[in-house]
Amino acid sequence: VAFGVDELQALLHEFQRSGRQDFRIEKDRCEMERFIIGNGFPATELKGVWRDRSKLAAELELLFRENEEWPLIFKVCHITIGEYD
Repeated sequence: VAFGVDELQALLHEFQRSGRQDFRIEKDRCEMERFIIGNGFPATELKGVWRDRSKLAAELELLFRENEEWPLIFKVCHITIGEYD
């Protein structure tokens, strides 16, 4: 996601006005998913966000067992650090 100055200023204004941290979507894809869902954009259901590998492993079996809709798609969020050529 590449934001311009106007978009970043709008995110700053919203943070200063209401404390919303929507600016985090620039670097954290999990936050981007939450932003998309939280602002009413069409999106697939989000089953969860795990930031701890052991917690994911513990819940993964239960998630597969209880899931009733297939295919079950996992999207791995990542934090963007720097730029890639």
